[in-house]
Amino acid sequence: MKHIVTKIILGLILLLLIGLGYWSWSHKDTSSISEPAIIEPNELVDVQGVSAGDDLNDVIYVSSRNVFLITSYDEGIIYTLSAESRKIIGQISVPSANKLYVDKINNYLYVTSSSDTLYKLSLDSFQVLGQIKVGSKPGNMVMTNDGSTLFVVNEIDNTVSVVNLYEFKVVSTIRVGNAPQGIAIDRNNDFVYVANDVDGTLSVIGVDNRLVVGLVDPVGRPRELLAELDSDTLWLVDIYGDKLVKVDTTTNKVVKTIDVVQSPLDLTLDNAHRKMYVTGFTSNEVGVVDLDQGRMTQVVKLTSAFNVAEGLNNIALDKTGKWAVATNTNFGKVYVIGF
Repeated sequence: MKHIVTKIILGLILLLLIGLGYWSWSHKDTSSISEPAIIEPNELVDVQGVSAGDDLNDVIYVSSRNVFLITSYDEGIIYTLSAESRKIIGQISVPSANKLYVDKINNYLYVTSSSDTLYKLSLDSFQVLGQIKVGSKPGNMVMTNDGSTLFVVNEIDNTVSVVNLYEFKVVSTIRVGNAPQGIAIDRNNDFVYVANDVDGTLSVIGVDNRLVVGLVDPVGRPRELLAELDSDTLWLVDIYGDKLVKVDTTTNKVVKTIDVVQSPLDLTLDNAHRKMYVTGFTSNEVGVVDLDQGRMTQVVKLTSAFNVAEGLNNIALDKTGKWAVATNTNFGKVYVIGF
């Protein structure tokens, strides 16, 4: 009889605890949790001479010229868009132009091409000054802080070419993971990080010894990387996990993930306002992440020429942080967005 009474008492206590838990959950204060606000883009720029099938790819902002540069892979053209008028004002011919990198120290522009070539251009005249062969399908680049060395990702070779910029020649080739994409250098100029898309890892390369000295794993399916200049923080986008991922470069560990737009492909940072802007390839949206709050607070919905939401590619901010330019790789469109 005692055992029966004990079981009844325990059952009543369990029911009471479940009831209290439900009451607590149903009365939880959710006023501080909100869905991202939806905002509209300000302007859609047609790039003259670019058809719907043309591959508008990379975009960067050149502060010394107050222009955005936009690559058209298919056309072999870099379009110049004025940040002031927000109009296309010029073209630069570079065969199969892919990714761009501005060397502010030496005043050069570097362009990778599908012809396995790295081009060097003057930032003053945009004239081609030289070209060298690197690896197969070269893409993103990053430069050491002293302007002496450029690291170039080669997607097909699964390598990184190390270029001596004083002599403008390849001095080393480093094997990394499968399908390397983004690349970044830490603020102390000690390590270069490479996003291995297929492997879901980051290769860590020593700047001085030019060897792979570590691996960050797992990080989802990483694409673009961005290193903060004033902290030991590396950000990446996980294209399959729909995440913005934060890595501590002192420990090489993932310390935070943030839900963002669908199929995030690129990211750019407004450090002054602690906002990260992330492009969604399949959703054709830009997510605005408040890094202090640790969440996406706004979504910019972009329309496509054929009412098909896909193809949003790269993004860049102007010097004020109030305007961004985003490219659509499928529709030959450039979106100018005000924040």
